[in-house]
Amino acid sequence: MGNRWTFKARPSDPDTTRLQIAAIVRERPKRLAAIAAASIVAMPFLPPHWPATFGLLYFAIDLGGIAVERRMLSSGRRRYFLLHSLMIFVISGITIATPVMLMSDGRLAPFVVGSTIMWGIVIHCVVIRSWNVQLYVLATLPILAGFAAMVPPVIGTVGRVEMLAVIGSLLGGIAYIGAVTRDAFLLKADLIGAKRQADAANRVKDRFLTAISHELRTPLNGILGIAQMMADDARDRAEAERAEILIASGTMLKSLLDDILDHAKMQAGGFTVSPAPADIRHIVRSVQRLFRDTAAAKGLVLETVTHHAVPPALMLDTLRVKQVVSNLVANAIEHTELGCVEIGVAWDAETGRLTVGVRDSGAGIAPDDLPLLFRSFAQLDDASARRGIGTGLGLSISRDLARLMGGDVTVTSELGQGSDFTLSLPAPKAADGQTTAASPAPLAGLRVLVVDDNATNRLIAGSFLERMGARPVFAADGREALKALDPARMDVVLMDIQMPVLDGHAATAAIRADRAFDAIPVIALTAGGGPNEGDGYLGRGFDGFLPKPLGRKAMEREILRVLSSRLPGIAAE
Repeated sequence: MGNRWTFKARPSDPDTTRLQIAAIVRERPKRLAAIAAASIVAMPFLPPHWPATFGLLYFAIDLGGIAVERRMLSSGRRRYFLLHSLMIFVISGITIATPVMLMSDGRLAPFVVGSTIMWGIVIHCVVIRSWNVQLYVLATLPILAGFAAMVPPVIGTVGRVEMLAVIGSLLGGIAYIGAVTRDAFLLKADLIGAKRQADAANRVKDRFLTAISHELRTPLNGILGIAQMMADDARDRAEAERAEILIASGTMLKSLLDDILDHAKMQAGGFTVSPAPADIRHIVRSVQRLFRDTAAAKGLVLETVTHHAVPPALMLDTLRVKQVVSNLVANAIEHTELGCVEIGVAWDAETGRLTVGVRDSGAGIAPDDLPLLFRSFAQLDDASARRGIGTGLGLSISRDLARLMGGDVTVTSELGQGSDFTLSLPAPKAADGQTTAASPAPLAGLRVLVVDDNATNRLIAGSFLERMGARPVFAADGREALKALDPARMDVVLMDIQMPVLDGHAATAAIRADRAFDAIPVIALTAGGGPNEGDGYLGRGFDGFLPKPLGRKAMEREILRVLSSRLPGIAAE
């Protein structure tokens, strides 16, 4: 039992201190109102200036503590904790003075009023001040001193029976408060411990997701990369079809993996929104191209309708919008067996809101099933669900992303009439002079250093770069990369993260520390993909980020994006 008390008793514990300050701040309005009421009630029994003076002192010190609390939480410096502790001790002494004077009056009415105020103060300390032991003790010491000062006068003015009743009442109250205090501290110690265990479990989960993502993406990168190379080099239709089957199967596996990782990242709060001028027509057309063959394989027509009033450039997070629209289109195709899927785009000039609707001619959704659509891992009881298609995360992730962007995803549907999913989000028109990116120029002549310990990954990256006109150079780890690096002959570095000898972070740090190499852009290649992947690389010496499995188009876009600000004549898409 002693260990549990020790756990709570550490005054430097940031958890208990933070929770204690939060409780004090949250309860401040009620506390000040109670002090004002107690001062007013005490005035008929004491010289009026006494309770008024004590009340005003309390108000001044308590309100002055706001600045100290903020500085203590923001800086964590011990001097602010000590100053706050002193203020609590002084406030507690000021507060207990009024009930002690009332209970020492000798008359019944002041004694009842004073004891009521005192027990209220004690309960306040137990309930509000019991997150941190040191602050609790400082708040209760003046109360105990007040009890000690009050008992002798009371005992001297009453008979034996009354004296025993007073002493019994006081001892019983103290015992009760002690038991309640003990239970409160132990309960809160358990809560703090449970929170820490949950945080530790989340960290373990994040590490597991990162590790399992790396182990899955590395072979998946090989499968998809070789399949794309086979499709490019196919000598007849049969070889091309086999390669397309490999690519389709690998892409489906990648989609399932991405859904799981995106869900984990969303739960961890790892998604960010970065609006930039973008052409929604281009986004929708790219989604249409992505799913055109899938729809055609089912005999479906996939078409787009864009209202003429939609501006050519809106402030959008292209990646997130494309992800949401792709999820909605994939869901529509999956649940439609006959007819068409239509993507409609509209923009309201008055509200600046963009609407992207995905309408299908499928079987529709029963009214009772509509609330289940956006729940994680939920799948409706239809043919595709029974075939085990998907994780049940696509729509949940889509709504979460839409709300992250300040919008929402809604659905209307009737059985036998199809469904209509609508993405609505704020998308102000890009300011004059802001335009969407131009089409990419080829990578002809660019010299690219590919650093990866996996030979298959080097082969795939090299093949992609050669087809884009670039000239790849290879290194198997960070140390080899530093030896091969030449600022006069290298335009960009593709750097794997997890490597033996010298990993990607250390190699990039060495590049950034050398003025001869500092101007060479470095793009991170990683198979991690966990909740903390992606955006974090841009602030740690890397200029860009490419997740595995690698895609040729994605590689080209990212290289051009990174180089667009460094080399004239190159534009990013």
